[in-house]
Amino acid sequence: MGKVTSIRQGAQEQKRIAPEKIWYNFHEMRWEDLSVEQVKFWESCYPLVDVVDVLTKKMPAWIDGNPAKANKKDWKRFIVGWLSRDQSMKEQFQKGGGGWKYGSR
Repeated sequence: MGKVTSIRQGAQEQKRIAPEKIWYNFHEMRWEDLSVEQVKFWESCYPLVDVVDVLTKKMPAWIDGNPAKANKKDWKRFIVGWLSRDQSMKEQFQKGGGGWKYGSR
């Protein structure tokens, strides 16, 4: 019961801190409408991932290198998917599984 309550509280917390719409400014190569609270929430959800590094370096580099694939309708979903895969890869690596292989899920 405690775990379910915790999950519900986390979801409610997420609704309170979520901005209207996160978007990527291609001209300035940076995120817009991304709150500090949202980043902290992701850091708590993905403890093995350096969320700030991913958001400020890795994602902008990928977006710059893949402009045809970077036209997203839901940037938040893109970010969460990236962080989730990164977290899973790091968990597998810690277990001795050798890490995530490109193209596998």
